[in-house]
Formats: sequence, C-alpha cells, structure tokens
Amino acid sequence: MFEKKFLAYILHISLLEIRDKAYNSGNRRMYWLSVLLNNIPFSLIDEYSAKEEYEMIIRKVEEMKINSWLEAREREFYSRYPGLSANDLSVFEKKFLAYILYTTILEIRSEANEQKDEQLFLFSRMLHGIPFILLDNTLIMEEYKVFFTRVDEIGLNDWLKEKKTGFYKRYPAYLSENYLDKIK
Repeated sequence: MFEKKFLAYILHISLLEIRDKAYNSGNRRMYWLSVLLNNIPFSLIDEYSAKEEYEMIIRKVEEMKINSWLEAREREFYSRYPGLSANDLSVFEKKFLAYILYTTILEIRSEANEQKDEQLFLFSRMLHGIPFILLDNTLIMEEYKVFFTRVDEIGLNDWLKEKKTGFYKRYPAYLSENYLDKIK
C-alpha cells in the first residue's frame, strides 16, 4: 500500500535527519538511538524482515552496551501488552519494534522540549504516532491525511516537498501515478 510505504519512508528519513542533528550537536545518546532504529519503519511494512531487524537491534544494543535501555523498553512493553508473548514472534517482533520506535520518538520530543528546540519538538510530535499506524490497515488513510495536516500546521511544506522528491527517486514506480498530489 502506497500510504504505508510513504509514511515508513518519511519516518526513516526523519530518523536520519535526527541522527545528523544529534551528531552535529554532540548528543551521543540521540545519535545512537536514531542509528539503531532508522530501519525499523521498513520492517513494519515488510520491506525488511521484522525478525532480522529485531535480531539486529539486539546485536547492536549489546555492541553499544545499552542493554539497560532495551530491558526498560521490554518491561514497559510487557506491562502495556501483557497477553503478548515472545513465543509468537511474528506479532511480537513487529509490535515490539513499533513500540521502541514510538517510545524513542517520545523521548526525542521530551528532550527537544527540555532543550527548547521547538522545531525538533514539533517534528517529533508529527512523527510519534506513525510506528503503530504502519501496523494497522484500518487507520492508514485517515492518519495519512492527518500527517499532511500536521505538516501544514507546523510549516514543514518545503521539507515535505524535498521528501516527496526523495521518495519518488527511491520508488519511481509511484511517480507515474503521482499519488502524493492526489491526497491532501
């Protein structure tokens, strides 16, 4: 579905932009979290395997020695979804990946608020709901339209235009249909 692919692309590219901003400002924690998580959006729509992405995150967490961060996310996740078991990996992996991405974007938003970084605050506010939306086919069209409204409200239309260009370069098959100009 085009809308899911576009929102996954936006989330991926946004995490790369957050990574660059964190690197330039010397914020090592946000830098490494965005490096760790930037491919999750694609695993939520099956462009990449959720199982492989989940295993890669576990390896990177161990390499980066931030096991306590992941353990805290796991505890939060299990308290939020008590009936979900790691034994049902197909559901667990995707939902857990969406959850850690969602909570990390909330962390970024909170930190942006503390640092009085209004642009990053608004940016993360615009993005934080996307991970779970990518898992739910019933809400995608409504949330897709809400995304465009938020972009307009916070004045990121030029940013979005740049992202549309990048999306069409990555997925040229969608260019002929001009999907992005049909929905607003």
